[in-house]
Amino acid sequence: MNKYQSDVEISKRLSYILRHGAIKERIPITNDGWVLIKDLLNNRQMKGVSEEEIINIVAKDQKKRYSIQGE
Repeated sequence: MNKYQSDVEISKRLSYILRHGAIKERIPITNDGWVLIKDLLNNRQMKGVSEEEIINIVAKDQKKRYSIQGE
């Protein structure tokens, strides 16, 4: 799998979790709709994915589907 394919796969997993699967995957959601990156990384769907990869995918997403909020 090349880097582009890997990024696409990670993006698809992120999209699933954030749009449809957080509750099913037992990822806590804040009252205002956010999930913590550490909770994403601890999920089986994101096994092997680094925080840096998530940050890069969010930054490069042309459709701006994702955002990261600072602490």
